[in-house]
Amino acid sequence: MAEAIDHSLDNDTKVPSVTAVLIVGCTLSSSVVILRVLTRFAILRTAGIDDWTIILAQILAIGAAVAIGLETKYGMGKHIWTVPPENIVPYFKSLYSSILLYNGALTMVKISILLQYRRIFTVTSMQRATGIALLIIGAWGITVLVMLSLICVPIQALWDQSVKGQCLSLLPAYYAPAAINIATDFTTWVLPLPVIKSLQLPRRQKFMLMFIFGLGFL
Repeated sequence: MAEAIDHSLDNDTKVPSVTAVLIVGCTLSSSVVILRVLTRFAILRTAGIDDWTIILAQILAIGAAVAIGLETKYGMGKHIWTVPPENIVPYFKSLYSSILLYNGALTMVKISILLQYRRIFTVTSMQRATGIALLIIGAWGITVLVMLSLICVPIQALWDQSVKGQCLSLLPAYYAPAAINIATDFTTWVLPLPVIKSLQLPRRQKFMLMFIFGLGFL
């Protein structure tokens, strides 16, 4: 027997909370990137490929935030029974776009961090380790992009039930990249720690450096 719908909850919404998180997140991250760009491009005049990469990552992240904002327009954060049927297709299109853009941004952030490591740490072991990590993360980013592009064939079947097609199981397609992304996040964070540990610095300064690099992991 179907559960009764409590229409007293029709006006419940998480949209303001989601919107606030998107605005705060984009504002903070954009501010940091702008400060970095001003410092590296205008003041130091030593801009490198890692700076261009983080700019691209920020553009993709803002795109993902816009796509998530569109999701709230079409039903995200609201009870399913209050969402008009005509909103389903644009909602899933926005969801798909946000997933693509988010994964692209995440990959570019890690690539930027690794390129920054290569600029800062010139020791052979670190150059080799970051080179391998760049290949792995770059290959994984391309793999995720291809997998998401082929999650449904044709892709229109993902959001339009009238289109006949074959689709992968959605949950594994979401969880597998998430798990590997966490692993590569952790790997990116720990890479410089052995080099920092070997520096001829007081222990307190080493811990401070580890903390600063740890902010990138967050």
